[in-house]
Amino acid sequence: MFDWIFFTMLAPIFWACSNVIDTGVRRNYVGSDSALTWFFCAVRIVPVIVLLFIFGYQFEINSSFWMIFFAGIFWTIPFYFYYKSLKTEETSRVVLFMQTLPIVTFIIAAVFFGERLGVNQMVAFVLIFIGSLLAAVKKSETKWKVSAAFFLIFLSVVGWSVSDVVFKYISPNFPSFWEAMMVYLAGGSLPAFLLFLLPSRSKKVFSHFKGVPRIGWFLMTLSFVLGVGGSIFFAYALTLGSASLTSVIIGVQPLFVFIFGHILSKIFVLIQRESVDKFGLLSKTAALAFVLVGLWYLGLN
Repeated sequence: MFDWIFFTMLAPIFWACSNVIDTGVRRNYVGSDSALTWFFCAVRIVPVIVLLFIFGYQFEINSSFWMIFFAGIFWTIPFYFYYKSLKTEETSRVVLFMQTLPIVTFIIAAVFFGERLGVNQMVAFVLIFIGSLLAAVKKSETKWKVSAAFFLIFLSVVGWSVSDVVFKYISPNFPSFWEAMMVYLAGGSLPAFLLFLLPSRSKKVFSHFKGVPRIGWFLMTLSFVLGVGGSIFFAYALTLGSASLTSVIIGVQPLFVFIFGHILSKIFVLIQRESVDKFGLLSKTAALAFVLVGLWYLGLN
């Protein structure tokens, strides 16, 4: 039980730092969602090489291999919408929108793998949806509106949910967790290499990396390490405990985003502090409360 809690808690901590850094990079160093998505995909080949060196090639290329491989693709492609949402929206709000992930994950698991969907899960759906809406609705001078980032993140959530469910149920077919993770990461890197088949498109994408200073490359690399580290901890936690209960603890990620946003803004000038106006704090606090209660309900049998 302790191992499960430990690795589950590390995931939101690592992801929160990565979220804050991603916002700074997207707004100040790389002005293209496609370019950042390409970088995120391409660098995933590095841990694949490291894992191959450590564990070697001990798995068969069968249906489980291809399912985990494509699950990796479903994890990386949605980052295009994630980066697009970070361009204009506060990081903590974007991460609050992402908390719909457990609900979509649970629905997919129920439909395709027979997880039981009961009254508590339906209550959880309503609470988390209300929490997400509280974070999404903003006042713009004379009228209220729903943040466009809410819809962008939902597209990402669908892809990530498919990826999480497939990894949860198919990874036990591999000799070990690390062999499954190796294939998962390799699948996630494939879109980056497919881009080379489109010379004109790849040239346009790579042009956005010209002039990026060293600090920009450092932050992108740091974000990647934190992001992949969080993914590994989360995937490992899924193998130790319930997918829905793991998601309950993951729900504290928005709180870590807010905390690390203020800490990192003091270290890196171009990482902006989020607004601390009373209405903004109240709406985000209320949203987080609904999300956490919803996630708690989701974990009930």
